[in-house]
Amino acid sequence: MLTDSSSYPKKKYFLYIFIAIVFLAAIGWINKDLVMRYYHYSKIHHFGTGDSVYARDKVFKDTSFKAITLYRLLRPLTDKDIDEANLDNGKKMLARQGLNNSSDLKIVSSGAVILLDNLRKNKNRLLGIFKDKVFITDIAHTGEKLTLLLYSTEPVKNILAEKYLIPGDVPPGYIYADKNYYIMYWDTSDK
Repeated sequence: MLTDSSSYPKKKYFLYIFIAIVFLAAIGWINKDLVMRYYHYSKIHHFGTGDSVYARDKVFKDTSFKAITLYRLLRPLTDKDIDEANLDNGKKMLARQGLNNSSDLKIVSSGAVILLDNLRKNKNRLLGIFKDKVFITDIAHTGEKLTLLLYSTEPVKNILAEKYLIPGDVPPGYIYADKNYYIMYWDTSDK
């Protein structure tokens, strides 16, 4: 009985392609939050540096929403930060022992908010000017791992209340990454 040896390599390649597709689908499923946030940024609200960021229509029209919370970005403390700090050598050694060697970014409430009543009085949804975006993986209060998309913005000054809330605590081993305010993507619109 003769077998067609030319069909065997074709079946082998189809198997490899099928395995690759299943593998990529599994990676996409595991990282679905990141994929969804990236899709949202690239297709729905694609901002460029200097673009205007507006309040989402639902947030603007619904009077039960009083304010939009602004966040600050935190990064792990580094050796360079400790060296630049005005500390004696003993305190620097203690600080180095507690260093977090991860590159995990975190967010914390800045205490500042954008007051929506001020926006409504002016009949203008402009929140500020877009600077940059950041994706952060964090753990929700339910224990679920989430990927968040935040926009770094320069808020309009007349709608900003800087000491409206109590700022969140900076966890040990972290410092502010910059002086920017960050806003959750779901509160924003590009028009």
